[in-house]
Amino acid sequence: MATKDAPRVLVIGGGSAGLLTAHALQMLGASTVEELQKTIESCQVDDHRAGEDETMPIYNCKTEELMIRLPIPYNIRLKRRKFIRHITQGLDVKVNILQIRHSSGLTPLQYSKKIKEVSSDGKKATAVFEDGTSETGDLLIGADGGRSVVRDYLVGSSQSALADTPIVSTFAIAQLPAEAVEKFRHFGNRMAIAFHPNGYFTWVGKHDAHESTTPPGEWKFMVAQTWRPEDPNYDPQTMQREKALADAKRRAKEFGPTLSEIWQSIPDNTTCWHSRLTDWKPDELWDNRNGTITLAGDSAHSMTFHRGQGLNNAIHDAASIARSVREYGFTPDAIKAYEAEMIPRGREAVNGSRANTIAIHDWDSLLDSPLFKMGLKAK
Repeated sequence: MATKDAPRVLVIGGGSAGLLTAHALQMLGASTVEELQKTIESCQVDDHRAGEDETMPIYNCKTEELMIRLPIPYNIRLKRRKFIRHITQGLDVKVNILQIRHSSGLTPLQYSKKIKEVSSDGKKATAVFEDGTSETGDLLIGADGGRSVVRDYLVGSSQSALADTPIVSTFAIAQLPAEAVEKFRHFGNRMAIAFHPNGYFTWVGKHDAHESTTPPGEWKFMVAQTWRPEDPNYDPQTMQREKALADAKRRAKEFGPTLSEIWQSIPDNTTCWHSRLTDWKPDELWDNRNGTITLAGDSAHSMTFHRGQGLNNAIHDAASIARSVREYGFTPDAIKAYEAEMIPRGREAVNGSRANTIAIHDWDSLLDSPLFKMGLKAK
């Protein structure tokens, strides 16, 4: 895999996993903890800074009574788009492909590529794009999301397919009126999380809410509901956009009065996304073509969100790749060591997240769920 010249690395995907991996390989420890902390602090959703005693209150969605406070010391809530923008700095990149030449800076990029296929001869890996162009490198890292083209190549399209869960979700980014923001503050600093005896989960959390610069009536919130449809053959495509929000408001009428009022206050023209929750776990080592192709982030372990482990594992992947390259160089042994660490960790995270997602939508098993027993800890 190594060449006489500096190794060329292709990272497919411009989300958190791809960008963090690119930075980790480019710098290999050059960034300081203080620099990373400064970046993270500037990308949080609000002005609040969690301390050692921070907790996450969880409520009964019907009665609005407090059920439990889960410890979340030094909890960080990042605004994804701002975080992506910050970690893009220093990388000549838009969204679809990053190219790094180790120890010699970044190569010029062509923007807005869409990956079509990848291949490897065991010495070099090649990415082919839908516009007919291609790029070749010594190592290709697939960080192209849950529906990963790179994963399709490594394990085959049938083994690469996402697995459905029985749970569906409705999400939106909404600007709530000031009156609703005041009601939200009754539940906590950053988020209102509640479970309904009928098997509903609801989340209202700050998305862009900096009190030092923006009045509460202009804050943006991420709102979500998840539940198990009674019809096992339910198709989420039958309910999109306006229908999804109307359905969420209908369900919210079963909530306690304050939570219900918050949901009813969401403007009717708010865009909603409605889909079935899916995941993918790495069951075994794949053929990494002599260490020329590997996976990171959701491409390697796509998981449900209720325990908040997706970004944690993406960060872990980036650090693990950099650690292995630092120890073994750009060699097949480095990728072997990375995958030996990442695959069982990713599998456990996916399994734990799925078990938790199923459990929290059953009132009888809720208190035994991983979320209630372990909180947001990885294990």
